[in-house]
Amino acid sequence: MRDARPSHLPAPARVLEAPHDDAATTRAGARCSNNDRGISRMNRRKLVVGNWKMNGMRAHLDEVEAIGRVAAAHPAVEVGLCLPATLIMAGSERRGAAFIGAQNCHMDISGAYTGSLSAEMLAEAGATWVITGHSERREARGETNADIAAKSVAAHKAAVSAACQSWT
Repeated sequence: MRDARPSHLPAPARVLEAPHDDAATTRAGARCSNNDRGISRMNRRKLVVGNWKMNGMRAHLDEVEAIGRVAAAHPAVEVGLCLPATLIMAGSERRGAAFIGAQNCHMDISGAYTGSLSAEMLAEAGATWVITGHSERREARGETNADIAAKSVAAHKAAVSAACQSWT
């Protein structure tokens, strides 16, 4: 069987489960797992998410379609792409069976936060997931567990699932 990935894409990475502080996020009112839909641990689908980070242009959206087609062929796996904010709307229109997520969100709904995007803005653009708790944001910007929990709560309120990472 031929691999359906475009030839210029790298081989799939290993799927890693990030450790996180369930107690801190639960106290904050957020749930950070794909169990938000009431799915038991035994019946959960595997989750594979590609974070494009600060890569990709509109010309690369054919890759979103190709990944969406591969996702459709593997219904036991939930596949998502966390795109740069500039590609979320266009990517959500071409996603196929994959979901489109954002790479970060602000914990507030609105305000004077230049360059930041609220979970509501991301949802309006077509994101159904957001990654919170990036190790690079922890290191470079000093984000804490409380910051990540607040972002996750904001995402939950906007009906956007939060995929939490807490590399320590």
